[in-house]
Amino acid sequence: MNMHGAFLGRATKDNSTWFIGSRHSYVALPRHTGGAFTLFDAVYRKDLGPPPHMHTREDELFCVLEGRVRFSAGAAQADCGPGTVAFLPRDLAHVFEPLTAEVRMAILLIPGGFEEFFETFSEPAKDMGLPPLPVTMPDIPTFLAKGAEYGLELLPPGTTVAQHPSASIPGLHATITAPGEGECLNVIGIPTWVRTTTAESNGTLSAFITDDPRFAGPPLHIHRNEDESMFVLEGEYRIQTGDAYHVARPGDFAFFPRGLAHTYARVSETPGRMLILTTPGGYEAFFRDVDTLCAEGQPSVPELAQVAATHGVEIVGPPIQP
Repeated sequence: MNMHGAFLGRATKDNSTWFIGSRHSYVALPRHTGGAFTLFDAVYRKDLGPPPHMHTREDELFCVLEGRVRFSAGAAQADCGPGTVAFLPRDLAHVFEPLTAEVRMAILLIPGGFEEFFETFSEPAKDMGLPPLPVTMPDIPTFLAKGAEYGLELLPPGTTVAQHPSASIPGLHATITAPGEGECLNVIGIPTWVRTTTAESNGTLSAFITDDPRFAGPPLHIHRNEDESMFVLEGEYRIQTGDAYHVARPGDFAFFPRGLAHTYARVSETPGRMLILTTPGGYEAFFRDVDTLCAEGQPSVPELAQVAATHGVEIVGPPIQP
């Protein structure tokens, strides 16, 4: 759904496909994000995850929503539960293995386009469940040939991701952070966990998890340098774009292109958490400056506006009121 230039999406039967035993729901496509990324809500079965592989054209970011999964990327390996965020850069061999009967994740492909490979071997989902067993596997030569067209490289049989040479940018590696790990900043009363920095993504994006107090959202603002996206993990939020209001619940995604006035606030009595993304990366520098400002006490609107302006952010209205 378009919202005054923004986009709001969620997983539905209409945007869902069945892919080799899994369900992919395409919440946001390149046409919705200006080509920056594709976001899909995916459910995988245990023992039906992908083989070890490497992307040469896109980075991937995973946010575990339900179940447990093991990420192996280069020399890194971690068994992860809900709330884990993993950024896996292109040209780094990796694999994920569902450890529970099912695992559900929000997955970004950055930039968008690789979903076209998935579509080649998918069928429209008949419902929001998983496809029935047994799974029909694709013809291997066809799968490999189509993968090569999209820069997908499958590792030779018997080769582990740790053994495979990395062609990624020197110093760039997988980052995997669980809830409570990483840098936590005070952003005008909102605990904001930095989960992927612009340095870690080579400028592609910055990713954050927020633990939102009720009605503690930012003032109405405009980004000049980056687009902002939010994926609701818990709670209910009110979103404002211009003078219009919308409701977002767990599983809902909103994309705010730069230049659009927007804000949001948790309105539910229950806790609220969001995955926040900025593309390109770098927005953590603003949050760090706000954290420094908040260490001196509750900042005034002019003080906040002055800091925001140095990062290409313009405050144009008040926050959402109770």
